[in-house]
Parts: sequence; C-alpha cells; structure tokens
Amino acid sequence: MNNPEETSYDRDIPSQRWGLVSLVALILTLVGLAAWEWQMRRIGLFAGDLNNVPAAWAVERRKLMHPDPNAIAVVGASRILFDLNLDIFEEKTGIRPVQLALGGTNARPYLQDMGDNEAFNGLLIVGITPGSFFREPRQRNFGRLEHFRDQSPAQRSGHLIGRFLEGYFAFIDRGYALFNIIERNDWPERRDIDGPYLDVWKIASHSADRYTYMWPRLEHDAYLVDHAQRVWSNGMSKPRPQPEDLVSKVIDAAVKNVQDIRARGGEVTFVRLPSSGEYIEMETEKYPREKIWDELLQQTGSFGVHFADYPQLKDLDPPEWSHLYRDDADTFTREYARILLDELEWFRDRQP
Repeated sequence: MNNPEETSYDRDIPSQRWGLVSLVALILTLVGLAAWEWQMRRIGLFAGDLNNVPAAWAVERRKLMHPDPNAIAVVGASRILFDLNLDIFEEKTGIRPVQLALGGTNARPYLQDMGDNEAFNGLLIVGITPGSFFREPRQRNFGRLEHFRDQSPAQRSGHLIGRFLEGYFAFIDRGYALFNIIERNDWPERRDIDGPYLDVWKIASHSADRYTYMWPRLEHDAYLVDHAQRVWSNGMSKPRPQPEDLVSKVIDAAVKNVQDIRARGGEVTFVRLPSSGEYIEMETEKYPREKIWDELLQQTGSFGVHFADYPQLKDLDPPEWSHLYRDDADTFTREYARILLDELEWFRDRQP
C-alpha cells in the first residue's frame, strides 16, 4: 500500500502555445455561433423575438401592484394572447393593457389572483377558451403565480441579461433549442406512445411587454400549420358535454372573483375568441353556448363579446383552428376595441 504522504497529485502541463490554442478555440466558437445564428435566421427566427418565460410574466404582473382605476389587465389562454394587438388596443382606447394571458393554461387561477389582488381596481378582460376555462386547473396553471411571488434577485437579473441578448441573437429562441430540434424529429415510437413530435412547436413571436402574435413563418408554411392541427387534434377528448356540477363550480367561482373586483370599483368583461375546424366542432358539442357562455354572463352580470355575434368578427378564420393570423388579429383588435368603447359602461364613464 502506498504511503499517503508519498502520493502526489501534481500533473505536468505540456508545453504548448496556449495563447494560440485559446485564439483558435475562440475563433472556432465564434464561427460555430455565427453558423448556428445564420441557420436560425434562415428558417425564420429573428432577433428581438423574446422568450415567453415566467420572469417576463412577473414583470407584467408587478405593474398591477398599485391601485389604478384606469388600468386594464388581460387573463386567459393563448387565443387572447395571440389575437389582441396591444399597440392597436392602446391606439383605440388610450390605455395599454397588461398582458397576463398564458398559452395552454386555465384562466381561472389568474382571474382569482385578480379577485384577491386588493390593489386591482381597473378593468379585467377575461379571454374564454371553453376547453381550458371549464376544466379543473392543473398544477402547471399556477407556475407563473409561484414564480411571481418567489422570484429571487438572481432570477430578475438573469432575466435582464437574457432580454439584452435576445435583442441581438435569434438562436436563443427556446422553441428551436438544439435538443428540442433533435427530440422533435419524427422518430419511430412504440404503439400508443405520444413522443415529442406531437409537442407544441413554435407558433408565436413575442415582443416587449408580452405582446404576442403568430410566428410569421406559419403564414406561409403549410407543414407547420398542419402539424399544429395534428397537435390540437391529438389533445382533444371525446366531445361529450361537460358535467353540470363542474360547470356550476366554475361559474360560482367566477361570480365570486367578479364580485371581489367590483367591490373595489373595478369591472370584468369576458370575450370568446374565434375558433374554427375541429376545434369549433368540439367546442359547440362539448360546451353548448347556452349552458356555458350565456350562463357565465348571466350569473356574473357581465358584458361579453362572442365572436359569432358580430359580422365583423364571425368570419375571421384561424388557420390552425385556434389562433388568428397577425393581420386578422389586428382586425379583431380594432373591432373589439370599438365594441368595448361603444357598449361597455366602464369605457363610457371614462370618455371625455
């Protein structure tokens, strides 16, 4: 057995031109990054398309920590996130909404958050996607709220650094991270197993304050549109009407949240965004309007905009059944803002 005192961990470092080695390594790194950046821009990514991360949501949520009777906040799923152009809405109403909608989530925890937020006394717009609103919230639906409440200084500073880099580099887009690209190839899978190929791919672009719109590539790439439709179809359950007790539970909770906001001088309005194809077929059968939408408005005593009730909205056609092209989203926003200005008492009280 060797004597521990004789054991040596010294290792000879070979004589090399380390300055040259470092330079070559730096050049190779820069060439690799440049090639990857070029490839990502070639497929349609661009600098300034910001990642929709929890820290970005927390930044917006902090805007509602102080009372402002003229504030407007938006909660909901991806339809109200994609289809509401914040710039146009601000141009038409004079108020820029705080965008808190989240793709693939149930809006109810965020409606409750606004009901519990003693500082919120403005207007809350709730986007209704029946398949997400009228179901039990999943654990993932609370992630943004948890991050907002527990965000550390390191997370805040890391977000600022990330935002700076995203303004200059397209390859940072998480939708096209290298391992995502590898995993989402159409690899052979075992029977009855859904692999990553049917995950939601990149369909959105995001700018400052979470203004979101359909990724421009989807407007001319039929393969990506078809893939999105396959994902939505794969996630649809059989179109049976929702249990009445669940619907009642959802509406009762919404009534309480609305009452809490109104007690502070605020207001709540609901909006049913356009859908098409298999989505509208499923929603019509599983979420009958008279038992879902009409009952929600009646019980909460709220004004709501249903796209099917307005000629200027009912013909807007989401290409992948659930989200509007950017031009159509602009049209929707203009018309929606005009309807609110004309018909919602909250706005009439604020017009000069």
